[in-house]
Amino acid sequence: MSFVRTFQLADQSRSSLLERVEEVERQMASANRRGAQRVAFRVRDIRMVVTQPGGGVSRFLVDGKDLGPSGMCVLHGGFIHPGSKVGVLLPRPSGGEEQALGRVAWCAAAEGRIHLVGIEFNNPLDLRLFARASDSAADAGDAPDVSDLRGSVLLVDEQPTACDLVKFHLRPSQVQLSVAHNRAGAVLLASRRGPDALIVEASVGPDRAEDIVADIRAGGFSGPVAVITAETSRARIAELKAIGPAGVLIKPFQPAALTRLLRAMLAAPGEAPAPAPVDHSSPILSTLAEAPDMRPLVRQFVEHARAMMATLDPDATSDLPDVRKACLTLRGGGTSYGFPAVTEAADTAVKALDASASVEESVPALAALRAVIARIRPPED
Repeated sequence: MSFVRTFQLADQSRSSLLERVEEVERQMASANRRGAQRVAFRVRDIRMVVTQPGGGVSRFLVDGKDLGPSGMCVLHGGFIHPGSKVGVLLPRPSGGEEQALGRVAWCAAAEGRIHLVGIEFNNPLDLRLFARASDSAADAGDAPDVSDLRGSVLLVDEQPTACDLVKFHLRPSQVQLSVAHNRAGAVLLASRRGPDALIVEASVGPDRAEDIVADIRAGGFSGPVAVITAETSRARIAELKAIGPAGVLIKPFQPAALTRLLRAMLAAPGEAPAPAPVDHSSPILSTLAEAPDMRPLVRQFVEHARAMMATLDPDATSDLPDVRKACLTLRGGGTSYGFPAVTEAADTAVKALDASASVEESVPALAALRAVIARIRPPED
């Protein structure tokens, strides 16, 4: 069965529309009617099956806006009757899809023929299934210590609330933060203040990050660049990584993720802190194992990862595509299941494979990944 897309929007236009909607929601406090805990979920081409009250069935490709345990909001090119039964397939960062069943709670015009559709789930959804690698449980604890963080940073974001949030996180630090809300202001501040680092939103008004960074570079800025965005389109994220090689920070982000990014950007050459000694024999336990409902998922990941060890053995296979695919799977799933060490080792292996002509040339990186997998442990009952 084919799924129909009922509207077309470029990434920048879609982001601008969602940001306008979210700004109105903040001003009206209307987001409260759809539940307290929501995260950005700007995923394109979500498959949605709608059963109308009269019995007709339609299949659509919709774009996500936000996601919560009790429901979600999507963009759709038309009106859907409240009360219609809905099934959505939600892509997980670790691979595969999660099915959620529910009903249309409300439908409101957003712009032109595009509508916002509020979906209420029949059963609670575990948001940890959709956590990104940058959102590991370690980020969710107490506010990180930023008192020793120093340097000058230019932040370019058209949303004052987003800038205020960054300011709040950096209050205890010694960082001199300059803020610009448009392209012209960013270029002016960069030329006047000569920041050590630049953080820019993926789209600022009508301007894309690519053009803003190019203008600032043309003025003589040569420091590190990072990008912040609520986008989750893999194609767009890849483009943003090319613009901001220092990192792409996905909204909503935890203070610890912002702190790690700034530490890396503001570290002088040769001054990066030395890594702490690692005990390469100790077991690695999942950071998410304390949640009872996550334990079965963590166990499954451990079993799956161990089953992949044969594929990662250069003595057992020389098929570069198969080995790389296994590494990508582990890189995408490790942190999502509470094993950031797996993600880091798999990322190193992928980079080694991409720089090699054969599996044999990547033996050290693959051996290190296998060693990490051998140390991960399933949670105890």
